[in-house]
Amino acid sequence: MNPACGGSSGSASFCSNSRYEAFGMRKCCKGHGVLASVYTSYSEDNTGRFMRCSMRGTDDCKYFEWIDDELPPEFKIVVARVARKKNILEAQLRESRQKVAVLAEQLTLMERKVKIIEQRNKELQVTNTHFMKKSKGDTMELSSWSMNHKVCYLLLFILVLVLSSFTFSSSEKGLATMLL
Repeated sequence: MNPACGGSSGSASFCSNSRYEAFGMRKCCKGHGVLASVYTSYSEDNTGRFMRCSMRGTDDCKYFEWIDDELPPEFKIVVARVARKKNILEAQLRESRQKVAVLAEQLTLMERKVKIIEQRNKELQVTNTHFMKKSKGDTMELSSWSMNHKVCYLLLFILVLVLSSFTFSSSEKGLATMLL
């Protein structure tokens, strides 16, 4: 037996820190002698607080006692309405928490994708810098090659002119000798 219920000090006490106990409202169930559990009913038919055997799930002695006097019918309706609204709000809260959990998971996935994209962007920047340096070097090589080509063409043109003039001057001499 529970000492709070007049039993021996060796027994366990269930829910001994209840605020109902402080007001002398807690009682022990008759079958086990342990403090009864306190519950609240919000139905329109049975509204109010009541005590029930604490061992209800394992060894229920069927102890039951109302704590509150019966409420007037109007109060029962209001309490039931408030209880329904409370249940709706709790369901909405659970749904909102589930949505937040899904959104948090999606956010985590998006953050991972952003990190992957940022890493890929860095890799592309390095590759781009490499190609820009190589391209600049190629442009310089191309421009020096182009310059070399121009010089070669110019020298070739001069050579052709010199040879033509030489050939022309030899032809004139040949023509002059033929005419004389």
